[in-house]
Amino acid sequence: MKILGIPVKVDVSFLIIGVLLASSRLANPVMLVEWLVVLFVSVLVHEFGHALTCRAFGLQPEVQLYGMGGLTSWREDREVSPPKRIAISLAGPFAGFFFGGLVFLLSRTTQIFHQSEFGNDLFLDLLWVNWGWGIFNLLPVLPLDGGNVVSSLEEWITHKTAGLIARTLSFLVAAGMALWAFSASLTWIAILMGWFAFMNASALYRQWQYLRDRNLRSPLEQAHADFQQRNGNAVVQSAQEILQASHSDAMKREAMQLLLQGLLLRRNLPQAQETAARLQAEFGAEAVAQALIRFTPEEWADALPVLQTAYQSSLLPELGMMYAQGLIGANRFTEALSLIAEGKLSEYATGLYALLQDKALQAKEYDLSIAAGEQALARGASPHLAYYIACAHAQAGRLSEGVTWLKQTVEAGFLDDELLADDPNIAPLRSLPEFAALAQKVAAQAAAQNNSPRK
Repeated sequence: MKILGIPVKVDVSFLIIGVLLASSRLANPVMLVEWLVVLFVSVLVHEFGHALTCRAFGLQPEVQLYGMGGLTSWREDREVSPPKRIAISLAGPFAGFFFGGLVFLLSRTTQIFHQSEFGNDLFLDLLWVNWGWGIFNLLPVLPLDGGNVVSSLEEWITHKTAGLIARTLSFLVAAGMALWAFSASLTWIAILMGWFAFMNASALYRQWQYLRDRNLRSPLEQAHADFQQRNGNAVVQSAQEILQASHSDAMKREAMQLLLQGLLLRRNLPQAQETAARLQAEFGAEAVAQALIRFTPEEWADALPVLQTAYQSSLLPELGMMYAQGLIGANRFTEALSLIAEGKLSEYATGLYALLQDKALQAKEYDLSIAAGEQALARGASPHLAYYIACAHAQAGRLSEGVTWLKQTVEAGFLDDELLADDPNIAPLRSLPEFAALAQKVAAQAAAQNNSPRK
């Protein structure tokens, strides 16, 4: 759903955690529903403080309510300055403070909350969630808003994005709060702060491991340079040495990606498949796709077993796109046509069908070229797609169908009169009486286009 034009998603875990937080009210359904409504409205107000500030900075925010509360993100993968991030972080709690203030003011000017026990509980719940939780959210603990403010301040002052100070402070505060909450029998706070302490300790450990790998950056850069030179032996040797010496997951991932690339350059497909499977198991199918995307379509044709296994075990569209291009490059057109038709590659289908149409025409697989062209044309009108369908019919000796498609091509605004005059693929149609009139029409359309005033 959308509220004020901002997409809002509510995960079922939000309701589950809400019920658990109010487990003492299970015997009173009215008060349980009251709590869930207060929770939903208050968390939504908090997140819309973030979201509306995002939109004021030109971002496109999205809001999700889930088990840990709420999350506001934005679609653009773009740099947001630390001062703007600080404003976005603070806008959430202060939106709650403002909403709580309105509730408090309303209670002072009217008797709306004090005429019944239900109204009084509603008043206290609204103040607790908007003021109490808001203050809690300002603790300097990542991923709370206060922790994000500290992280942005650190980047602003030090011009570094590692977040070492913010993570260390977050761990110390969270661990201290967890111990205090445990001693005070505040179970939920102890669990939450214990989890935050663990998260930040894990992040600090990963940063420490990354720092230990600094001496591997130079050989890693050399391995990348060797890959650009397509020196498979050097890439494999360097990647194995780096992988053995690495400590951080980031370094291990990059070294394993290089190892996969080197093995493919050496045409060692069995070992490349093993490495791809290990890379996928440890770091996900996206890591395999990132390694393979650096190859050319011609090289994908030589890596089909690796691409097939990686795609079939993950169904990642990016891997499917590379697998389809590899099949086309290997002239395995029927398999490529079936793969594209499965529907999992819908975002790449038009381009893949067009590529298949062209390659099949060159390989004199005319029926496959026509089938691919018609599928591409169904996804987006293009005079050139129709033109190459006409070419395939012409080369297959089906001149009547070829001229019919050529007429559709001209009616769709085909303007390449030089291609029509010189292309050997269309040659069988030039002897037909209809061709001269179509060629004249294309030439006239091209001339009119060339002579039209430019704006």
